[in-house]
Amino acid sequence: MNSSVEGVFGRHPQFFICILIANIVIWNVTETDRDQKCMDGLRIAGSLKSKTKTKQDNGGNVMGLLIALIVLILVALAIAVSCIKIVPQANAIVVERLGGYLTTWSVGLHFKAPFIDRVAKKVLLKEQVVDFPPQPVITKDNVTMRIDTVVFFQITDPKLFAYGVENPIMAIENLTATTLRNIIGDLELDQTLTSRDTINSEMRAILDEATDPWGIKVNRVELKNILPPREIQDAMEKQM
Repeated sequence: MNSSVEGVFGRHPQFFICILIANIVIWNVTETDRDQKCMDGLRIAGSLKSKTKTKQDNGGNVMGLLIALIVLILVALAIAVSCIKIVPQANAIVVERLGGYLTTWSVGLHFKAPFIDRVAKKVLLKEQVVDFPPQPVITKDNVTMRIDTVVFFQITDPKLFAYGVENPIMAIENLTATTLRNIIGDLELDQTLTSRDTINSEMRAILDEATDPWGIKVNRVELKNILPPREIQDAMEKQM
């Protein structure tokens, strides 16, 4: 049979060539179909991967926007809360806008504009007591003694108190010391020891007038202790 096949191919070589070409064409078609199927599979996988990545990117963007929104809400709430002020009883608050005086808040609930308004000073309206240390004074008859004073004062105008003087308590202390020296300088020792009420009243009137531009009212001034020199104290004790 092989010899007959060879005889046929030997007599008709074009028949062999046709069969060979047909086999090559069939193989090429099969390979092309296989390649096409592979490409289709790769395209489908790529499309699925792209969709998955797109969904992930969209999810990340939404999460970022949500976090940013929460942060903005928290910042807005913090600013709103900082703009709400409650002034308690016997207190006042001086408010400035852009560096200048705006108003004075009394007792109650108040709101200030963010970024342009600020609380300049919190003022206590209760009566306050200041005990100043002993001050050396000289009487008219040249006796040196030490006197400490107690001043009772109250703030009546928060605006004047905030802008009138840099350090009100120090100013009152220095004013008290100079006033006391002036008054005692016109009195002798015996008058100083027996005229406390007169000295208190005179000092209160002078201090009240002097502190009025600062928004302060001096209610009372008391001489707490009058300490003459030791030898005068001994002589007074011997007389008793």
